Amino acid sequence: MKSDQAQRLGVSPGTAGIEVRGRIEGLEVGKLRENGREYDIKLTTNDPSDLWLNRQKEILVPNINMVPVDLRQVADFKILESPSKIERVNRSYTARIGADLGSKGLTKALEDVKQILDEEKKLNPDLKYMFEGDAESYDEMAASTGKALLFGIVFLFLVLASLYESFLLSFLNIVTLPLAVCGAFFGLWIMQDGLHLYSMIGMLLLLGVATKNSILLVDTAKERLDASNGKETLEEAKEGIASASVRRLRPILMTSLALIAGTI
Repeated sequence: MKSDQAQRLGVSPGTAGIEVRGRIEGLEVGKLRENGREYDIKLTTNDPSDLWLNRQKEILVPNINMVPVDLRQVADFKILESPSKIERVNRSYTARIGADLGSKGLTKALEDVKQILDEEKKLNPDLKYMFEGDAESYDEMAASTGKALLFGIVFLFLVLASLYESFLLSFLNIVTLPLAVCGAFFGLWIMQDGLHLYSMIGMLLLLGVATKNSILLVDTAKERLDASNGKETLEEAKEGIASASVRRLRPILMTSLALIAGTI
């Protein structure tokens, strides 16, 4: 805008901007309601590029006295590239980039993006990136799930310790949890899948099943040892543990298959 000329002719930048935007983008002038639906009515020009290419046509805008003034008298037109709107996060300019995951899971996609930004396309030190949407929710969910899992293991240990009156037996039940986690990650590796909401829920279910199975086995073996008043030899104790495993195999399989069927 030519400030001196615009002030002398009484043309404000807001009025000029509305006129230019209307010629390029169009103006919404009304609504059309038909068959229960509502449609916007837009008024546009046939060729928005005519605004710059045809220098002979006047671009009339009203001044403060509602007198038409040719916009070319108060402004120069140039074709430039700029964002349609400016967004800020923590008082810093931001640019949002969105994409669909496609066949990749969210975890794999995040790893690829971080690798590209941190290693392949090293960003300027003044530039920073952050994740929003599902990626941000995933980070929060992973942190919450880890805390819930940790507190669950602690409370489970305390409950089992009060039930068996033995820290050793409680520890034997907890030992199965790392093995279950290893099995879960092995299954994800076989299926070429990553951590996401459904896999985390499945992992929590797996930890519950593993704990339930270990409680069944330890409890049955403890009953066998308590019945002998601790007079069994090492071989007899091993045989008792094996016998407890055989006795509890059927209920373990039945409950595990029922859980799998219910999940599917």
